[in-house]
Amino acid sequence: MASPQKRKPSGRAAARKKRAVSTGFPVRFLSWILMTIFFFFSLGVLGYVVFFQTVQAADLPDSPTELSSGVIFEEPNPPEHHEPVQPAVVPVSKIPQVSIIIDDMGYHQKEGEALLAIPYALTFSFLPYAPHMQEAMETAYQNGRTVLLHLPMQPKSDKWDAGEGALLIGENQAEQMQLLEKNLQRVYYATGVNNHMGSLFTEQIEPMRGVLNYLKENGLFWVDSFTTSKSIGYSLAHEMGVKAARRHVFLDNQQQVDKICAQLDKLIVYAEEKGSGIGIGHPYPQTVQALQKCLPLYDKRVTIVGVNELAN
Repeated sequence: MASPQKRKPSGRAAARKKRAVSTGFPVRFLSWILMTIFFFFSLGVLGYVVFFQTVQAADLPDSPTELSSGVIFEEPNPPEHHEPVQPAVVPVSKIPQVSIIIDDMGYHQKEGEALLAIPYALTFSFLPYAPHMQEAMETAYQNGRTVLLHLPMQPKSDKWDAGEGALLIGENQAEQMQLLEKNLQRVYYATGVNNHMGSLFTEQIEPMRGVLNYLKENGLFWVDSFTTSKSIGYSLAHEMGVKAARRHVFLDNQQQVDKICAQLDKLIVYAEEKGSGIGIGHPYPQTVQALQKCLPLYDKRVTIVGVNELAN
């Protein structure tokens, strides 16, 4: 029996098969090229997001010290200090006293006004050339708040600029005193002075002696912001008979409301142990929120007073 012969494709089917054979490879090849390009493009986009954005985020400081104005408020991340220096001690029978100094007043008008409106005896320290200094200082004075000159002083690192009116160790004492007097003439309601930056200046005996002698002659007190653990400002002031105090806690190195409240609690506990304590904050929005939220929690534990009451 003869085996059946295979049927030859019709002319139309043969033509389709021929076209498929002639075009299949280029189409598949182009598809592969496009898929390959899309794959590497997607990989590139993913790599950019993961790598570059992570690097940019890592570059942002955990504790920013520069506001949108470009003003550096403090030397970044000042160290904790645990020197056995006692604050002004109040009698045991009295409720502990706490002073909260708001440094760098005169910048960021909105935050400054909010801080001035907080119904506690905060102390306000003004940079002499801040754009909103005059009106904010007038409000603080009229509200009975203690006013300080936030005196710019030379930091250790050239990376940080203490700003206009800064006292530098390379200047002679006459130049330094002229700058100090000029700064005080601008912040004319000041009854005391604390340092802005100054991690280098406050370690120098003779420059600090000149500053403290001027304060003594003019009936002003000194508050050491303690931007360096080697500052001699507080101890030298007492040796010279100048009324003085010193900072114990920085409130807002980390600018999150809950962390500022935690630092405030640390200050309150310190005051309860020692009789009094001094904290320093800045005109950050988060500091405003933290003080509004958390200060009332301590009404029965401490009294908020102007820092002048703790200088001795």
